[in-house]
Amino acid sequence: NQRRRAMEKLVIDECEEQLSRYDFSTYRAIILYGDGWNPGVVGLAASRLVEKYGLPAILLARDGDSMTGSCRSVPGVNIHSCLVAAKEHIARFGGHSQAAGLTIESSKFDALKRAINEYIVATAPVESFIPAIFYDCEADIKTVTPQSVKALEDMEPTGFGNPPALLKSEFTICETKRMGSDGSHASFTAKSENASRRGVWFGGGSEISSYRDTAVEAVYAPSINEFRGEVTAQLQIKAVRSTGGVGNMDIDREEALVHGFITQALYNKPYIGKNASIGVESLKQRLSLPEGVLIVAGDSQSARHLASDEWDYPPDIYMGRYPEGPRPFNAICVLPAGDMPEGYDMIACAGLPAWLVSSKALDVTGIDRAWWLDVLPGVDELRKVYVACRLATRADVSYTSDRVLTREVSRLSGVYYISAQAGLVALDDMGLIQYDPNPVRLSMLPMRKLDPLENQVFGVIAKLKAWGVLSDDRQPQ
Repeated sequence: NQRRRAMEKLVIDECEEQLSRYDFSTYRAIILYGDGWNPGVVGLAASRLVEKYGLPAILLARDGDSMTGSCRSVPGVNIHSCLVAAKEHIARFGGHSQAAGLTIESSKFDALKRAINEYIVATAPVESFIPAIFYDCEADIKTVTPQSVKALEDMEPTGFGNPPALLKSEFTICETKRMGSDGSHASFTAKSENASRRGVWFGGGSEISSYRDTAVEAVYAPSINEFRGEVTAQLQIKAVRSTGGVGNMDIDREEALVHGFITQALYNKPYIGKNASIGVESLKQRLSLPEGVLIVAGDSQSARHLASDEWDYPPDIYMGRYPEGPRPFNAICVLPAGDMPEGYDMIACAGLPAWLVSSKALDVTGIDRAWWLDVLPGVDELRKVYVACRLATRADVSYTSDRVLTREVSRLSGVYYISAQAGLVALDDMGLIQYDPNPVRLSMLPMRKLDPLENQVFGVIAKLKAWGVLSDDRQPQ
């Protein structure tokens, strides 16, 4: 069993490496091959890929001039019919609508891939490729008890034709914690008006923090947790999403998102250029398919403006981060930090200049500029931040976080919080202070006479402050 798992992992790891360069906007099936793959495990690996990517998967083990493999599919795509449509490229095959096996000549791989993709595009509805999870019923989490879980277990064994019970509930995620040796899993407390339950989310370690103190709806498998002799019921998360959308974000949370976004953007020293533009209606037409468009919103108001429209396929909403999923589904990211994911056909920016994000991004016209652009520092505010840094370093105080330090500099300087943060980054780049956000550290460097307008970071700040105000630089092209 351990040997089988090792062989399966080898296949999946090699598939993931190939999929990092896969054109998901063109292909409606994952069709891959590898040398040295064990034909006995490619079916299991294909099932894993179908579950993760929501696309049919065909994996082939190449042995010289021949390839042998397995197919697994999604509801709405009859994989056996796909093979029938491409039979001229196949030596032999057999199976049913959701699983099949096949053998081909190695030289026929590319032709097979094209033929199957063309058939799927022509015959399968778009909805077949949007991952969905089906649940049995809605329930209050107070009904999830050791007794009710035991009653569900009495219906085992589960499997094909008798899947395990899945419930959907609304609750707030609290007290989050990453688990596992690499932090890839998560635990949390699910709270409703009537009860609280422990929740676990396998594979959700990197996402759990974005749901902290957030009202969600989740699909989960109720299960039993036994720890130190205590038996309790828990929720094993299968899918989760926020119920509030963008909502009315409080200023403290939005400031925190701006803090992370602007710090990363300024340190990256973006090239200030002239990006093309797109209107909201044209953007809406591009969203007629469920994937391929990434929208970066400069504040929650910009995101609400877009999210309020009735798109054919509503974009997913991400606060302070980019999507981490394997496929480029349409997304609105409010003030995201981190690395931008690859695979998107279009990147658009709403409420802030596109050049701040990417030279290839488009400016979305018809949306007000983000509020925090108005409070970025000018030369006078920068001087005040510099004086405040001197006062802050003289005080016998330890700053527990970057935000605590920025708030103190904001208080001492009398400038807005966002202005203080941008000023810290600019002064650090000018070599007048040493400022490290993580771990937080601030110290003064020898005084020098400098012109802020000659500094690259402050030049970016000045351009941001003027964007959309001094000239009409967002006309559609």
